[in-house]
Amino acid sequence: MRFALIPTGTCDWRQAGRLLGRVQLALTAEGEKQCAEFADSIRSVGVSTIYHGRDELSKHTAKRVARAVDAATRATDKLLEVDLGLWAGLTDADLKSRFATAHRQLRESPLTVRPPEGEPLSEAAERLETYLRRTLRRSGKAPVAFVLRPISLAIADCVLAGKDLSDLYAMSRAPDEPRVLKTRELPALAVKDER
Repeated sequence: MRFALIPTGTCDWRQAGRLLGRVQLALTAEGEKQCAEFADSIRSVGVSTIYHGRDELSKHTAKRVARAVDAATRATDKLLEVDLGLWAGLTDADLKSRFATAHRQLRESPLTVRPPEGEPLSEAAERLETYLRRTLRRSGKAPVAFVLRPISLAIADCVLAGKDLSDLYAMSRAPDEPRVLKTRELPALAVKDER
């Protein structure tokens, strides 16, 4: 079975290069156009349900894509973005100058990082991987999709495609585009092996 990982459409903070965290943000006009493009790129998957976090950005992205591909949507707290605490809203340059050690850890060993007043990335990765795998197993042969904010999308892409988790931060900063994967290609559990 195939499934899709869909980024949230862009917002003002994403365009400015800011870390989103769990801050409530709205789609920009460009983000709304992206949703139509995302729908076109996953249309052949035949998605029946699109799962998303409860935040406005994820919800609106999921609903726009779902409407275009005739799929249902389902919200869950399990797909919320990593809570970045005091880092939410910072640019990469801000993070590097104010939290140099953590910035280096994010690039070299991201699962060892815990943002101040935020969620440890190792716990977020375990939460996301557990939910994604369980949902894929429960969906049987019905193709599904997941709408995720940047860091959660990078985590999902790493653990479900068998990529090196040390690339997580760079992947979260890369341009957004949906990714279609197959469940039979899922690697063994990734998160527990990294700690």
